[in-house]
Amino acid sequence: AGAVARLVFPGDEPLAAAAAAFVAFLPMSLTMTTAVNNDALAYVVMAGLLYLVVARALGRSHWPRYSLMAGALLGLALLTKVSIYPAAVLVVAAEAAAWWRRGRTGSKAAIRSGAVAIGTALLIATPWFVRNTRVYGSGDVLGTLAHNRVVVGQARTADWIAQNGLAELLHRFAVFTFDSFWGVFGWMGVFLDRRIYLALALLSLLAVIGFGRLAWRLWHSRSTTTATDRLAGLGILALSLGMTTALYLAYNLTFVQHQGRYLFPALVPIAVFFTSGLGEWPGWLGPHAGLDARWQSVVRTIVLYGFAFALAMLAVVSLERFIVPGLT
Repeated sequence: AGAVARLVFPGDEPLAAAAAAFVAFLPMSLTMTTAVNNDALAYVVMAGLLYLVVARALGRSHWPRYSLMAGALLGLALLTKVSIYPAAVLVVAAEAAAWWRRGRTGSKAAIRSGAVAIGTALLIATPWFVRNTRVYGSGDVLGTLAHNRVVVGQARTADWIAQNGLAELLHRFAVFTFDSFWGVFGWMGVFLDRRIYLALALLSLLAVIGFGRLAWRLWHSRSTTTATDRLAGLGILALSLGMTTALYLAYNLTFVQHQGRYLFPALVPIAVFFTSGLGEWPGWLGPHAGLDARWQSVVRTIVLYGFAFALAMLAVVSLERFIVPGLT
């Protein structure tokens, strides 16, 4: 996460540290990595692939090393978890961004690079897909139909709406998704103090507003190379977040699974967006407070490192005050 932030914002060490801390200390992410599952592997494979595709989009990764490495990681993604399958689209998007960066020249080279990456991934994953068709039957390459048949007692969205109404479902979806992204432990049974969620909601609102201002500022400066590069990198990250969110929404059309952890394949983009949004405020409000550029930088550094420290403390509090007492 820190390395991806450095690609998009070169030389911005406070932002890189804050983005890394977001991933390192998010209480729910820590909880998932203490369990025996494939989530942690999915997160790290996706993070590695994001680093490669962002570097490719920014012209900092080259054929054939990039194509083989991206293909290998994409193949591992296909073997690991369906929630990171959108990584294939990122490989294509990175080639398109690199092609655009070259002045829309070298189409054959872009197609070759993308084809080698996709081909390498399929070479790695195809034996598993063949195995699945033999076990679950043709047409169920991922075993999802078999999964849906054996799920017993899991609430289905249509039934929930029939019993409680659409408005109640949407309210539950929004609240549970937000809360469980930061931390709801056990089997969605141990919550943090409601005041903590409120503070996190206010902080998230500040981050969203700040990131909106950052994106607006970069867009209006897109004639410069620096702004163009940052927009390209942020565009790849936004595509990753958008596809992960779409999969989450699609899953919830069938099952009631309002768990924020399903957004964790996009944890790196969320970390970069969140922390860069917080980091926008000192430069935005600084001139109104009479702070020159040097002091704006100092305040920004304090804000970002302060956020990292606060999140680390939240992880400790989550464990000591809520997880251990709640699950003893």
